[in-house]
Amino acid sequence: MNRHLQGFIDVAMSEAEALLRAEAAARAPVQSPPPAPPAEKPKNIWRVRDLLAADLPEPAWLVPDLLPTGLTLLAGRPKLGKSWLALQLGVAVGGGGTEGVGRFLDRQVPPGKAVYIALEDSMRRMQVRLRRLGAPSDCLLFVIPEWPPLNGRGLGDMRGLIEQSTVRLVVIDTLTRAFTGRVDWDSVGQATEALAHLQSLAMDHDRAILLVDHHRKGNGASSDVVDDLMGSTGKSAVADVLWGLYRKRGTRGATLRVTGRDLEDQELSLAFDPTTCAWQVSDVAQGVASGSVQEVILEGLEALDGEATVSQLAEHLEKDRGQISREMAELEHKGAVRRKGKSRTAPYVLVRAP
Repeated sequence: MNRHLQGFIDVAMSEAEALLRAEAAARAPVQSPPPAPPAEKPKNIWRVRDLLAADLPEPAWLVPDLLPTGLTLLAGRPKLGKSWLALQLGVAVGGGGTEGVGRFLDRQVPPGKAVYIALEDSMRRMQVRLRRLGAPSDCLLFVIPEWPPLNGRGLGDMRGLIEQSTVRLVVIDTLTRAFTGRVDWDSVGQATEALAHLQSLAMDHDRAILLVDHHRKGNGASSDVVDDLMGSTGKSAVADVLWGLYRKRGTRGATLRVTGRDLEDQELSLAFDPTTCAWQVSDVAQGVASGSVQEVILEGLEALDGEATVSQLAEHLEKDRGQISREMAELEHKGAVRRKGKSRTAPYVLVRAP
């Protein structure tokens, strides 16, 4: 057979076979795709009736009405005494302190083990501070000078510490030193992701984690404990409790503002004892703002053995006599001082808390 004719026949047969295959495919029933697997039901679904009737445990407190289990941020401007307050808490939980065994800011603290991760201070400095705070040798506080980044291997180490020990409190000083520089704290997403793991870890195991942080620059004593946190609001959104320490430089007094999910907003007047380096609840009357002229006057009156005339206070504080007189009248109305006698030159006496 002519090879050209044979080639033509081969091509024709190939086209015919392709046409037959196409017609057969068209007549074949269309197969539906396999059904998708059923969606998993969300875990821990509560019917309202069941939730209302459930016997759920109350929040566990390390410091009554101040520090529950979960994640707490203690923030303030640099060099105002945040680390002293955090270390004082650790010593109290460990069973010691200047206020007596297991007391913190006039509150009884259940004894337990505590860990203080000191990322900014040498062990020599920590030794001096512990001695000043009156930590006994059998205090169950463990000081750790270094820790891997918490946005790396350090998170797993923290999980191991909490899951494999009976530690009730972990203090991390400071937050920025505990994470690598890859975290953008001005980003809500990154700040939330960085802290969410710690918050879940603390809540899941009924432990307390206290992170020492900073306030942004330029905020006074009347600022807001949430807005003052350095960085984005992602930090405050994740934390269970916020402590804000406000103190005017050069003064002994300070204000600790507390807010949180399971506690009422509080404002504590504190005084720093330069001898023991411990914070104490102050005798300053309610309504006297930390760092105000009135607080300075009260501190001056205390320095004068709790009793002085307007002239004596003005001379001691090197302030205008008329201003002292006006402020003392307001302080008397607030119950912070009382006057001995009715004459204009009668001295004022400091009213101390019972």
